[in-house]
Amino acid sequence: MAFKAIPTKYKGIQFRSRLEAKWAAFFDLMNWKWQYEPCDFNGWIPDFAIYGHKKTIYVEVKPTIVFLPDIANEIDWSGCNSEVLLIGETCPIPGCHTMCGDNTQVGWLRTEYLGYADDEQASRWNWSIC
Repeated sequence: MAFKAIPTKYKGIQFRSRLEAKWAAFFDLMNWKWQYEPCDFNGWIPDFAIYGHKKTIYVEVKPTIVFLPDIANEIDWSGCNSEVLLIGETCPIPGCHTMCGDNTQVGWLRTEYLGYADDEQASRWNWSIC
């Protein structure tokens, strides 16, 4: 059963879904600098960019609790050469370590796999639980 996204406004920004707006609120709670739909990588538009001191992490939000290989492949082949966080419907609550434990999974992080050959673009990235 597919759910229809409900457009939601948060801080004057029209998000495509309530889930995206929830994540934006979470980023604000964490005092992270973020931007909504910051750029286009050959047809893949990340939902967010989170700006750190030395790097940018792009974020894709999907209403899921399981890894989505088709979405991961789309991201891997998009030409994006940065870390990517694929996050789902579980948004952690800051300061909730006693109730949630330290093993709360928020999604999957894509990092560069340094053992790839130049002609193996798909093998360049490694996805792991975050």
